[in-house]
Amino acid sequence: MKIILDLNVLMDYAQKREPHFAFSSIVISGVLKGHHIGHIPAHAVTTLYYLIVCLAQTAQCQYIITRNLSDFDSSPVAAITPEAFVRRFVVPQIDSSHDG
Repeated sequence: MKIILDLNVLMDYAQKREPHFAFSSIVISGVLKGHHIGHIPAHAVTTLYYLIVCLAQTAQCQYIITRNLSDFDSSPVAAITPEAFVRRFVVPQIDSSHDG
């Protein structure tokens, strides 16, 4: 059976939101196991962008880690790739801990 999973169902599953998690989980499991063919609506992509940016602002994050920098060109929170983040913030810390 072909079904569309609305974003609220995906968010129920991802965030384990009660009381909806159990049924959303069963539906998504059916798609993952190949019992159903799942689709998501196109607006889910733009809505997820909005939610990521709002979450980053609310949590007062300094960066959004993403491989799709162009998706966050107008974001008030700076976007950085995982590689750039590691090279800028993780590797220097590792290097300085070995300076003895």
